[in-house]
Amino acid sequence: MLHEDDKLYKKENALDLKITGQAEHGSISDYLPLQATCEFDVFGEKVGSLVLRHGFASRIFTWGWEIYGTHVYDLAENLVSLYDAEAEGLLNIPYYLIWDIHIGGEATSYDRTQQLLRLIENNTNPEIDQLLVAELSRAQQLARTGMREPKFARLYVTYKPKSDKQGRKSSDKIEAFGKEVYELWAGVRDSISNKKTQNKIIAVEEQFKTAFLRGYRSTSTLLTGTFGVSVRPMGESEIWTNLRHRFSGEAPGKSPNIIRCKIDERGVRLSSEVTGEMHITGHLIKDYPPKLDPEWVYTKRFDPESGLLQDRYTGILRATGQYKSLAHEFHQCRALWDLLANESSSDTEFCIQLTPSDSKIAREAASQLYRQSVKQFEATASKRDYDATADENTRLAREALRSLHSQGAPIRVGFCVLIHRQSLAQLDIACRDFISRCRWLELVREYVVAHRLWLQTLPCNDDPMLQYKVFGYDYARIKRTGAQFDRRIYYGVKDAIAFFPIARTLPNDEHGIEFIAPDKQPFRVDFFHPGKEKHWCIVAAQRSSKSVLANNIADHALAMNQPVTWLDYPPPDGSSALRDRCKYLGGTHIDIQLESFNIIQIPNFSGLPQEIQQDRLRSLVSYWLEQLMILVGPTRQDVQLEQIARTILELSITTYLDDPVIQSRYGNSIRDGFGSSSWQSTPTLQDLTRFVTREKLESRLANLGDRVQQALDLLQFNLSRITDTRTTIGKAIALPSTVCIDKALTVFSLRNMNEGQESLAYSLAAYSSAIQKSLSHEISHVLIDEAQNLVTHTGVLKLASNLATKGGKDGIRLGVITNSFTRVAQSEAGADLLANISTKFVGRIEAGSAEPLSQSLGIPRELVNQCASNKFYTNRKEGYSSWLIQDYSKHTMGRWYAPWESVVLSASNANERNIKQWFFDRIPDKHEALAACTRYFRDCWQ
Repeated sequence: MLHEDDKLYKKENALDLKITGQAEHGSISDYLPLQATCEFDVFGEKVGSLVLRHGFASRIFTWGWEIYGTHVYDLAENLVSLYDAEAEGLLNIPYYLIWDIHIGGEATSYDRTQQLLRLIENNTNPEIDQLLVAELSRAQQLARTGMREPKFARLYVTYKPKSDKQGRKSSDKIEAFGKEVYELWAGVRDSISNKKTQNKIIAVEEQFKTAFLRGYRSTSTLLTGTFGVSVRPMGESEIWTNLRHRFSGEAPGKSPNIIRCKIDERGVRLSSEVTGEMHITGHLIKDYPPKLDPEWVYTKRFDPESGLLQDRYTGILRATGQYKSLAHEFHQCRALWDLLANESSSDTEFCIQLTPSDSKIAREAASQLYRQSVKQFEATASKRDYDATADENTRLAREALRSLHSQGAPIRVGFCVLIHRQSLAQLDIACRDFISRCRWLELVREYVVAHRLWLQTLPCNDDPMLQYKVFGYDYARIKRTGAQFDRRIYYGVKDAIAFFPIARTLPNDEHGIEFIAPDKQPFRVDFFHPGKEKHWCIVAAQRSSKSVLANNIADHALAMNQPVTWLDYPPPDGSSALRDRCKYLGGTHIDIQLESFNIIQIPNFSGLPQEIQQDRLRSLVSYWLEQLMILVGPTRQDVQLEQIARTILELSITTYLDDPVIQSRYGNSIRDGFGSSSWQSTPTLQDLTRFVTREKLESRLANLGDRVQQALDLLQFNLSRITDTRTTIGKAIALPSTVCIDKALTVFSLRNMNEGQESLAYSLAAYSSAIQKSLSHEISHVLIDEAQNLVTHTGVLKLASNLATKGGKDGIRLGVITNSFTRVAQSEAGADLLANISTKFVGRIEAGSAEPLSQSLGIPRELVNQCASNKFYTNRKEGYSSWLIQDYSKHTMGRWYAPWESVVLSASNANERNIKQWFFDRIPDKHEALAACTRYFRDCWQ
């Protein structure tokens, strides 16, 4: 209940409670002294600011920066240097600047929706469209439930020329007095010579220049230099958009009053652009005027996803004293992130104001408190009594003095928490819940001046945060009374570090597969755009959604018209979820044991730019050489013979490709295409064998040593063996290809693979076809499922390693999916493969595999241990799986919310596959069948 004085205050101060309507913009200007937005163009560097002004006083400038800080999971590695840098930076904040930090997030999926809509618009596969629409629906659902909140951390720095001038006055009083006398004499002189107007213009231009140098430039240098944090200055349109967004969710449009300040070698030039007659503060609230109440603030928000107006009630919490229970620097640096990482902290913002204080005044106040406490304690002790309060005050005053001498001038910190909900009942519950969860800082809800505090948190208001005056009514004296309150709290610079946004979840890429971090910040991993030449692997135990994640990566690649080739190792019966998925998406599923593959087929490079066609042909030839060395080369135990054999094969391939007849046959087969008569006469290994002879290479073998004949005999014998079309191996790799791999999605089924030569030939045939298909496109993807089977043949593992090493420059992205990398990492080729994988996804693992997995993947053990905890189990009800992502050296924990249709399409056990088949058999339209099957599975999982 409000006190009677507070009720009277609400009644008598209607202006505080109702700042609405366009006609009242003059009174709003008293609260928000916003005059214009300003675009500075200083020698080509463009930044934006807000220009504030109270009446005829000096202009006040506010600049904005986006703060990126340090990735929270890499904080421990840089803690010592980072902590010292932050303390030094806070100590050097100029006295004439006020730093306002705004941290928070808003539950929205607008950015992700636009990305997926662009993919759908450019895609021509209706099945992929269905999966992308399911992913879009999932993102919007997460936003509605508050589980997806893009976070921001912004710094607004306010430069007050009056404070700057006073500070410089106090530093040298004689110089200041001489300057005042000179300015007075100059004013009289200019009035006599009629130069007063011109000098006013010069003074205004100088004011803008000084503000830029003393305000923006000094802060930018401090942030990037002393603090060492990554920041990005805001432009004029961005700073206006962010301010307008505090009042409404609609697109803000252009600022109605823009000042442009251009500074170059010619000097300072000012110009302005005014559109409309309404004051700029009227534009802030013209759509949905806020309602300000002492307990809450009401605004209407436009939701761009639903297209509806939503109610928004804001409550404010403030700190009542210094924080406690943050003894370690690590907890200080991530204190704010821990609050945002809680699942119930949705639609929550932190507004923090850091103001440097005068160290001399602070020391005098602390000394006076210490002397008073000592006197009180001594007076009690003289009476042979003990005063616990005086003793505690003495200790606190002593610690304050010690902190002032060791840490320098204290920082005045104003800390407010803004909590937003759609109803007052929800707001009350959310405020109580947040207060109970914030254990390191004591918070109380503001019930008297919440509206004034909300206005103070706006970047267009230069009032000190948490400093206000409350009026009451003295019934005895029959008059109004007022009390001045300053709720800011003094902290030493090292203690104030907890309020600077150091640790946060930094985004990886702008596009790609999206994950949700613990603080609900979405981040993405991109394998699809130019410049993102990443190879990746997925490591997780069975039933951990690793196949669903891999399929989602493949879906995005297909949506961008990038071909995907799967190398699948299914059970002996050939049943596989990839087979079902390939059939649904209209791809090509190939049983490797039933077809023939020409492993030296030249693909059609005509779709590539002319300048890279020759590069791709050279890459193809190098892959031929590696495959042939695996098939017909000597063992690696005889290094000299191996090197001679490699040279002979390289010379033979060059001679083979220079032959006009071979070139003509290749050209005809490429021109006429698969299935034509020219295709049946395309050159194969049988033709290449005729070039591995002394007659063809006589002039080129002279300098290869005395073991040339031995190497030739070995190569000819092995080539004749594998090109015999009466054998299984010859049919598999020495005949023209009997299957077309032109479709965007191709799945090679490598079932019943063992350690025999036939399995080796089948595996190389699949790899060869995958490479041929990939090299004919600018960007392509080769995915290997159940990759632990690679260790069956050392040569196959070596080929995969070469693909990871050399494929990046040819636009090939290699993906490896497995439940264990232990055996793969133990081999030399496997170690090379892992060394070239830049992005690693680790899902739920068994506890016993944490140590070897940490060693093989190069991920810290403490992070891998979390993957073996209960929280990494797949949540079927909510539809998410937990992952540890290592992107280069950056580690991030996140949840992946799979599209429901993709989960159902990837279901792999026998019972789930039978249920899917039941739906597809009874519903003719496969899209409707998948949707119905998805609804059934979701009901079961719920």
